[in-house]
Parts: sequence; C-alpha cells; structure tokens
Amino acid sequence: MSDELRTSLIITTYNWPEALRIVLESVVKQRKRPDEIIIADDGSREDTAETIKEVLGPTKFRWCHVRHEDNGIRQARIKNLAVRYSQGDYLVFIDHDVVLHSDFIKEHTSWAENRVFLQGKRCFLSERHTREALLRSDPFALPSPFAEGMENRKNAVHAQFFCKQGGFSPDRWFRRDI
Repeated sequence: MSDELRTSLIITTYNWPEALRIVLESVVKQRKRPDEIIIADDGSREDTAETIKEVLGPTKFRWCHVRHEDNGIRQARIKNLAVRYSQGDYLVFIDHDVVLHSDFIKEHTSWAENRVFLQGKRCFLSERHTREALLRSDPFALPSPFAEGMENRKNAVHAQFFCKQGGFSPDRWFRRDI
C-alpha cells in the first residue's frame, strides 16, 4: 500500500527550537521522504519559525508552518489545523522531540493499511543524554540501549526484519482497526 500513498508528516511543536532542529534534520535525512512536512506550532516564539526556515528553506521538501497564538495548551486544535493544510493520503504525527531513524517514513508506510490506525513507541533519553544530543555535532549518534537512565530501552533496538519475518507487528507499532 505504501507505494501509492502521498505521505504528510505533521510535527507538533512549542518553544523548543533546539530539539525541533534535530528532528527536522532527521526528517531531511530520510531515505524515503515524506511528500510534505507540516509543522503544527502551538504558539511558539519567533525563533521556532527561524529554525524551520533555516533547516527546511534550502531543501526541496514541500513544507508549511501552521501556527496559532499562544493561548494555553491547544495541541489538538493545531493538529486539526495542520490536517486541514495537508494534502497527503497518509498522515504521520510526531512531536518536536522525536528524532527519526533514517528509514522511519519507509517503515511507517510499509505497515499502512486502509482503515487502520498505527501508533508507535519510542525510547526516552535521560535529561543528561538529551543535553548531550543537543550539543553534539552528530546528534544522531544516540546512546546505547543499555545506557544508564534510558527508559523504554527495548524500543531503541531496531529489528524490523525479524518482525516482518515472524508475521507480527514490532512491539514499537500498534495497530487498531477503525
């Protein structure tokens, strides 16, 4: 199903441009590119818009920055607004602190099925590892799944091949018929 899908990647964000920069850089490095990127901004400062333009401006990606005023937490509203701007058949939602491995879009769309909701899981870095990743020249060199302070460490192991061979969804993907 994935070959025929136009994929929209929707990234929600709020006032953390340093993390958003790394996420956007991980999107730019995807082996299979999304057809469009929509940044759903819940009212961030101007430095977020500057970061988006710096990273995505020089690329050939179709992208847009959808923003509303900072009026408290209205993440659901900004996601809905981003969906209105999307042109994709398949919508992938992530937050501004989710760094994507290079085959994220390819794998996500390979699990796509009509009328099925797909939800992923991630590992959580400790505050120290997060600070180090933000300061590192190569933020994609993530710590080992065995690093101290990492939560949900089993989700840091990339084993797509074994999941497909066994005929079951990887533990990081959950399917729900709708």
